[in-house]
Amino acid sequence: IPPLQVLPPAPGALLEEEGELDDVSGKHGCCWVDCGKLYDHQEELVRHIEKIHIDQRKGEDFTCFWAGCPRKFKPFNARYKLLIHMRVHSGEKPNKCTGCEKAFSRLENLKIHLRSHTGEKPYLCQHPGCQKAFSNSSDRAKHQRTHL
Repeated sequence: IPPLQVLPPAPGALLEEEGELDDVSGKHGCCWVDCGKLYDHQEELVRHIEKIHIDQRKGEDFTCFWAGCPRKFKPFNARYKLLIHMRVHSGEKPNKCTGCEKAFSRLENLKIHLRSHTGEKPYLCQHPGCQKAFSNSSDRAKHQRTHL
């Protein structure tokens, strides 16, 4: 019996932090090449990806074979990097904020978010005389361009 076919995600959905990839029936679908299994719960899909598609890999091949992946079969140099990358496809967000309902796929994004609760702004503008501070480096970089 051929695997059930899952509708492809909307364009750009694979890159979204917020997007969880479901098919039209509310199931969580595996889009790994030649798979297509469907699960009722996201946790089941995450476990499937790890046990069937990553743990079964031989040697040093850490390539994502998810249909439509923008990496276009470019391998990772470590297993853990492929595991973290797969969260983009599964929608898994294991890093949960204790101060609100938000959750993140990457720990670094949770750490940045936590500063919104603490008010911490460790990134100081490096322009002489400017006293502005920011909670993340990218906001500081955007601000610093205003001095040019």
